[in-house]
Amino acid sequence: MSKSTQEERACVNALVKALRKNSPDAYIHIDRDMAGLRPNSPWDFLVSRGGYVAFIEAKMGTGLLSDVQKLAQAECKRAGSLYIVLRFSDKGKTFICSNLKGAHRVETMKAEKFFGRG
Repeated sequence: MSKSTQEERACVNALVKALRKNSPDAYIHIDRDMAGLRPNSPWDFLVSRGGYVAFIEAKMGTGLLSDVQKLAQAECKRAGSLYIVLRFSDKGKTFICSNLKGAHRVETMKAEKFFGRG
């Protein structure tokens, strides 16, 4: 696993931990590559709360979506679901989202913000 992939995973893990702490009524599922059995995962984690689901792909800096991720993004949009591209900065302490304005702090993030609430 490359250093950038390790860094991205650490950032995702920290965000998921904060989401679980700050939004105990939400379901968060981390999609992992299952020890290399499925190396082209279309999203990193999903958040479900209040009847809404968001598929979230995390990137470091200017990382690009793979073709599989672009297809998943298009299919989610076609189905009326959220596919959010999240970009970490500040050593994983903050991030920006494709569906939210401004930077957000990992440690204070709540699931409802992904859905335009809170």
